[in-house]
Amino acid sequence: MYNNDDIQDMITKAKKDMDSFYKAIDSYGISNSDKNAIKSVINSGWYEDFDRYDSAVCEHFIRIYENWRHKQ
Repeated sequence: MYNNDDIQDMITKAKKDMDSFYKAIDSYGISNSDKNAIKSVINSGWYEDFDRYDSAVCEHFIRIYENWRHKQ
């Protein structure tokens, strides 16, 4: 289980390598609206922005992030 500080750290790291992370998002099997929501949160840089979306969006972000970091 991740807390808000963990998620903020993930966003910060993803934002530092946005091109690579966006490729990971685009290759993940989720809806375009969820992809766009995750990209919006990464662009803003704040975990609080996940509150605007369904909780599944943050869950998708965490799974994508874990896979992305594992491959690096």
